Amino acid sequence: MGKSERQALINALAGGFTLSASPGSLTVTQGSSGTTTITVADEGGFTGSVNLAVSGLPSGVTASFGANPAAESAVLTLTASSPPLPELSR
Repeated sequence: MGKSERQALINALAGGFTLSASPGSLTVTQGSSGTTTITVADEGGFTGSVNLAVSGLPSGVTASFGANPAAESAVLTLTASSPPLPELSR
């Protein structure tokens, strides 16, 4: 299986803040992981924490946040599992 590029979209479900990611996209190959920093910016006086979630990831890819809920920023790590090794026959 070759490289595949996946992008996790993070949706803000409430007003009062915006989310940005740096870098804005990640390429994660099987058996590896990548990180991006999610920044929460207040809009119009928002002062609180935001619960972050990722959905729509392909099978074998997991997401974890360094801080959740996040008040200012959180590191998002996406990990793609290694493919199973083929069974050897005798």
